Amino acid sequence: VDNLTKPIDEMAKAVDGLKKSLEVVRDRLDKLQQAGEKMAKFGAAITAPFAGAAYAAVEFEKTVVGEFNKVADLPEKQLAGFRKFFMELSQQIPLSANEIAQLSANLAQMGVPTDQLKQFTEMVSKAAFAFDMMADEAGKAFGQIRSAYGIKTIEDLRAVGDTINYLSNTMGANARDLVDIVKRVGGVAKQFGMSAKTVAVFGGILRETGQEPEVAATALNFMMTRLQV
Repeated sequence: VDNLTKPIDEMAKAVDGLKKSLEVVRDRLDKLQQAGEKMAKFGAAITAPFAGAAYAAVEFEKTVVGEFNKVADLPEKQLAGFRKFFMELSQQIPLSANEIAQLSANLAQMGVPTDQLKQFTEMVSKAAFAFDMMADEAGKAFGQIRSAYGIKTIEDLRAVGDTINYLSNTMGANARDLVDIVKRVGGVAKQFGMSAKTVAVFGGILRETGQEPEVAATALNFMMTRLQV
């Protein structure tokens, strides 16, 4: 029982802190809405091309045919277009074409429609670089966020990424931690009507108080179930 006292106390303190921070959250959300064009964008943060991305041609082809197309199941002409896309994108960001193809395969497996797959792949690839995440890690995280919050369009998912990027630049929380919190809280947040962007703001506040992502996510879940946000 004693071993449970400390985490329970910490959770209670975190929830109390959240209650006191509601006005701060509202203020942050207002500022996010007003930020508009000032909000940092993935594309704008990555301006210089990263030429000469290294990849092994054999491994790349193996990934495209053996992993990506096993999921996407595209005719050869359409598959050739994706090959070109993967290679061109690898010249813009420091990820190999092989890594991008694997990421795209993961997104396809998570249900991203083929007609949106290039846009999702580009957005998540750039997020992986901007947020200091591995490509497959970012792919799984954003795929889970998309599914958990019922996000239908690339524009809405990009808006979540933009919010996380903005918060990481203005608060004491790094983007990778915020992605983790948003992902962890998704199931409960959707149930109570809280958007991924709002969860990111709450997560940023908790990270500023020194709460680890797992503790912050637990506190948010606890708060929502108790307060029925």
